[in-house]
Amino acid sequence: MNFAFASSHALATPIALSLKELEGFSGFISNPDMPYGRSKELRPNTFVQSINSFKDSIFKPADSEELSKILIEKKLDLVVTCAYGKLIPATILELPKYGWLNVHFSKLPALRGAAPVQRGILEGRQKFGYSIFKMEKGLDTGPIAATREIVVNENEKCSEILNLLARSEEHTSELQSPMYLVCRLLLEKK
Repeated sequence: MNFAFASSHALATPIALSLKELEGFSGFISNPDMPYGRSKELRPNTFVQSINSFKDSIFKPADSEELSKILIEKKLDLVVTCAYGKLIPATILELPKYGWLNVHFSKLPALRGAAPVQRGILEGRQKFGYSIFKMEKGLDTGPIAATREIVVNENEKCSEILNLLARSEEHTSELQSPMYLVCRLLLEKK
């Protein structure tokens, strides 16, 4: 099975690097470089910066048409994504044989959309989690394949909670890490 990983945030790097080691990995998909600062110098996003040593495997489609071409040319069966930063049109979600799997840093259906951890902190939550689900048209909708939950103390900052979620294999059993669960789901598709 050929698959790719899509993201635009360095938080997803541990997941991406784990998946890169699996048979069938076909590359990384990210957003194009954007103007930055007063000089408007084009810079890659934090995800691309974190995986820059694999630059020959990074694709940065400028629009949906370019993204479609990549999916077709690479003959992708599945795309795994985490913090990609764009809504994917339904026609593109349907291109890979098995669609798109998303790793979302909330225990769905609570806290859909962007900034779920930040919203959870504002609501006073102490339980956070992540969900892996098959993407459908809409924001964070689709059948949930796996969820995990962690409990944090009230003094933990957003960045600390996000790092706990992204690297949860360091704080829980390996069998509860997002990387393990995505790998297991990929292997089930073979």
